[in-house]
Amino acid sequence: MSTPTGRRLCVLLVWAVIFGATTSWSPAAAVEPTPPAANPTRNSPAHDTNRDRSHQVLRHAVFFAFNEASSKEDVQSIVEEFQGLPSKIAEIIDFQSGTNNSPEGKDDGLTHCFLLTFKDEAGRAAYLPHAAHKAFGKLLGRHPTQIFVIDYWGSPYQPLEKELKHAG
Repeated sequence: MSTPTGRRLCVLLVWAVIFGATTSWSPAAAVEPTPPAANPTRNSPAHDTNRDRSHQVLRHAVFFAFNEASSKEDVQSIVEEFQGLPSKIAEIIDFQSGTNNSPEGKDDGLTHCFLLTFKDEAGRAAYLPHAAHKAFGKLLGRHPTQIFVIDYWGSPYQPLEKELKHAG
């Protein structure tokens, strides 16, 4: 799925899994998916009013692919600045980052991942317009060729109580 249509299909499938599919799928939808923000029943405060999210955390996953013209020093500076955001924005309650090392070849050129965790939507709402986040955006500038962001509700980290065994 490395074609533009394949990427759109992949994004559409991710949206369906995360936000719940409410309509039937068609090939036409895979070519030009409607963003969830355009659907008033999704991504709106009214959509989640009946859900108890007190046992969950809000994850904000950010992926970058960088310009070939960006030097290693440019990329490292951007990574370090992003890694510094939790010390500047109290609403970030957990942070992880890393570079792609998947052997599957399905990264679509995305090389860096940053996973921020917020207690709730209010935390994310404070983060997005925060001065440190805006300053990071200016530093980022035109270095990325791609940016992919997805937010989802997840469970706080809990270590596994037993070893996972996969059927094989």
